Amino acid sequence: MNLQHIKAAILTLDTGEKIHVELIGKGRFSEAWKNGANVYVITREREWGTDYSKEMLYRLDSDNPHIPKVEMIGELSRCRSNVYKMPLYQALEAKHKEAWQQFKELAKLREQAWKEVFIDGREWNKLFNYHLGIMMCQRFCDLVQTSVIVPETLKEALEELTNEISNYGDSWVFEFAKRNLVVDKNGNLVLLDCLFDMEVLEQQRRTRN
Repeated sequence: MNLQHIKAAILTLDTGEKIHVELIGKGRFSEAWKNGANVYVITREREWGTDYSKEMLYRLDSDNPHIPKVEMIGELSRCRSNVYKMPLYQALEAKHKEAWQQFKELAKLREQAWKEVFIDGREWNKLFNYHLGIMMCQRFCDLVQTSVIVPETLKEALEELTNEISNYGDSWVFEFAKRNLVVDKNGNLVLLDCLFDMEVLEQQRRTRN
């Protein structure tokens, strides 16, 4: 498989199929390219670490409507990058009233769990208590269980994610920013990119400094 840059790009699959894609976003570890109703996410291994969040979703292979459907379709030639395919979801906006209310509730409860676990919210990158990440996720899930705003299916999705990240270490935590959440055609809030590895993020900061 290879990726040829033109005005946008052409993604050539191992089958020989060529897909014209348009860049729609870039992050610390990945790029997102759109083709019609599909998004192709390329995750690149960096000198400071690797982001396994898309791999987690692919391996989880959940039927829960709040967990995005992710398929791994191959690797890019000549570089250490995995390519994942997923649906193109709608951006989360205030007009999505139920999903927006759920987003606000998750962000609030996440902040509460963060402050409880990380000593009243002091900066984790100064404490280097990365091992507390899984404790933060578990405490967050406990708080979510008491919420009347979060539906049962979303509570179950968060439990599924917490169980999955435990297979990748104890430094992963939740983050609920508007840019990390989307909405499907049925109005369900989808947890598109709500996980990050505290230890890898700190390694990136050290490398830059």
